[in-house]
Amino acid sequence: MKSRRFRVIIGACLAVVFFLGVSGCAYVGERVAKKGVGAFFSMGHDDLIRHILEIDCDMLAREAVGGTSGITMLINAFVPNHRELNTLNSLLYAAYGMLVEYEDPEYAMYLYGKSVDYGLTSLKNNKKFREGLEKGVKIHKLVHHLGKEHKGALLFCSLGWGMKIMLDPDDMFELINMPDVIAMVDRSIELDEGYIAGLGLVFKGAYYAFVPEFMGLGGGPESSKATFDRAKAQSAGRTVLADTFRARYLATLMKDEEMFDRLLKITVEFPHGEPPELTLINELARWKAREYIRDKDEWF
Repeated sequence: MKSRRFRVIIGACLAVVFFLGVSGCAYVGERVAKKGVGAFFSMGHDDLIRHILEIDCDMLAREAVGGTSGITMLINAFVPNHRELNTLNSLLYAAYGMLVEYEDPEYAMYLYGKSVDYGLTSLKNNKKFREGLEKGVKIHKLVHHLGKEHKGALLFCSLGWGMKIMLDPDDMFELINMPDVIAMVDRSIELDEGYIAGLGLVFKGAYYAFVPEFMGLGGGPESSKATFDRAKAQSAGRTVLADTFRARYLATLMKDEEMFDRLLKITVEFPHGEPPELTLINELARWKAREYIRDKDEWF
C-alpha cells in the first residue's frame, strides 16, 4: 500500500510535467504549475519525505534518490519558490551527495551545493530572513526568525553545506561559513531535537570532531562525544548513522582503532529494513561504513 501511494504521487507529478510540456498555452501552463503543482506538493511533501526515508536497499537508494531528485528538479522549475518542494530537493541532493562522494568527490561537491541552494531558497519564504540576506546580514543572525515549518530546510541545508565543507577542508572560503552552517543546524535542533531520529545532532557531533578546539568554534573530542551521545539517545537504537559518523570523525580524531572497528561493525551488521520508517538513513550509514572500512589506512 505504501509503495503504491508513492508511485501514485510520482506518477501524478510526471503527468503534470507532461501536461505542461504538451499544452500549447503558456498561460495555462503557468496557472496549473503555480496552483496545481504547488498545492499538490504542499499536501504530498511529508508523504514524499516519509517514503524516501523508507527506501530499504542501498543500491536502490542511489537509484531512487537520484531519480526522484531529477523529477522534483523538473517540477521545481515551474514553482521555483515553493517552500516544501525546495525543502524536499535539499534533502535529496544532500543524501545523493553522501551516496556518491567516495567514488566521485567532484560530483558530490556539486550535489551538496545544490542542496544548499534549494535549502536557502526554501528558507527565503520567510520574509524577514529573505530581507535580511538581501541586506547582507549573516545567516547566523537571522535564523531566529525561522519557525517549525522550516526545521527540515534548516537541517538539510546545513547538512549539505557541512558535508561540502568537510569534503574539502582546505577551502578556507567555505570554512568561514561554518558559523552560519552551525547556526542553522542549531536552530533546527532547537525546534525539534528528535527530527529524523536526531539527525541534526549526528551532523553536529561530526562537526565538533572535524573542527579543532583552537578555532574557537566549539570543536573538540569532548564536545563531539557528548553530542553523539545525545544523538544516540534520540535515535533510541533505531538508526546507526551516529555510530558511523562517530567512527569516522571522533574515533579517527582520537586514533582509537578499536572504537572505529567496533562501531562500523555494528553498522554493517544492523538488520536491513529496520525500522521501516528510517531504512534509508540506515542504508546510507551502511554504505558510508563500508567506504570508511576501505579507507581505514588513511587514518590509522
